[in-house]
Amino acid sequence: MTSADVDNIINVTFVDDTAWRNAISGVTINGTPINLADVNISAGSISFNPANISALQTPGNKTIVVNATGYSAATVVQTIGVGMLSISGSTFSVNPALAEGQTSAATIRTNDQYGNAIANQNLKYDIVIDVDDTDPTTDEAYTIHNRSVNGDITIIGIDTTSNTQGDIQFNITLPATVDVGDGVSVLVRRYSDLANIGSPITYSKQ
Repeated sequence: MTSADVDNIINVTFVDDTAWRNAISGVTINGTPINLADVNISAGSISFNPANISALQTPGNKTIVVNATGYSAATVVQTIGVGMLSISGSTFSVNPALAEGQTSAATIRTNDQYGNAIANQNLKYDIVIDVDDTDPTTDEAYTIHNRSVNGDITIIGIDTTSNTQGDIQFNITLPATVDVGDGVSVLVRRYSDLANIGSPITYSKQ
C-alpha cells in the first residue's frame, strides 16, 4: 500500500511482464469498471489520473483489480488522501445570521477541488473587517475572533487547524444597538496569496 491523493496522478508499479501487460483486458476500482482509455499502461507501471476517474476523486482505501486474459486477477489496495485547499471549492458562512446583540459562529469550510473536507490540516488566514459607521450616534463595537473592533482592520496570519469536518470557526458578536445605515463586513482570505475564501459575511442595519 502506498500513499497518494486526489490531486495527482497515481502510479501503481509492478515487476514488468510484457505478455501479462499486453493481455490486460480490464481494470476495476472498488468494483467499478474503469475505461482502459483512462488508464496509462507502460513497462512496470499503471497510472491513473483522478481527474478522469471519479472513483479516485474521494479519499479512502481503493481496491484496484487488474484483469489480464489467461492470468489470475492482480489486486492492490491504494490509499488516497484529500487534495490541497481549493479556494473556489471552499466556503465561508455564518450561523445564525448576524443580528444585534447576538453571537454567531462563522465557519470556514476547507475543501479540495472535488469537495472533500480537509480535516486536521493547518490553514493560515486573514480576517478583513470593514466597519460602516455612517451614523455617528452610536460608536458600535463588534467582537470578531475575540477582538473588539470599531473601525476597519485586518487581522493577519491566524494559524489554525481544521477540525474533523474540515471546519475552522470563530465568533462574531454584534453590539446590542446598531444605528440605521451602519454595519459590518467580514471577509476571510488565505494568508499566502490573499485569495478570498467564499464571500464576505455582512450586516447592515435597515
